[in-house]
Amino acid sequence: SIEAIVLVGVPMLSSTTMMLQSNTLIISSIERLLAMAIHICLTVIVLISVRQRTFRYCMYALCIHAAINFTTAYVATFYSAVAAELILLLLVTSLTIYTIYIWRRNHNEKMEHVIK
Repeated sequence: SIEAIVLVGVPMLSSTTMMLQSNTLIISSIERLLAMAIHICLTVIVLISVRQRTFRYCMYALCIHAAINFTTAYVATFYSAVAAELILLLLVTSLTIYTIYIWRRNHNEKMEHVIK
């Protein structure tokens, strides 16, 4: 994504010392993959909101995004980048499970309306 290129790719290309530090490259790559997973889940949640013609799930997505950003920034600031990545992995896993749950629940409700 453009965000990944701007936030990780360009700064890494401009700094040769960062390119030599494989740990930084690995952590940055993992963080970008997890961020993409978050954005996919949040997009699905917004899609559910649009399909239901309700603003509720849009607000959920907005609050979830803010909470994830705050939590990982806090952990990275006061602990370490590795700790922040582990927290981010836990949050992404939880968000993925939640997204699958509400997707299935809303799909089943929609099918019940079609059957009746």
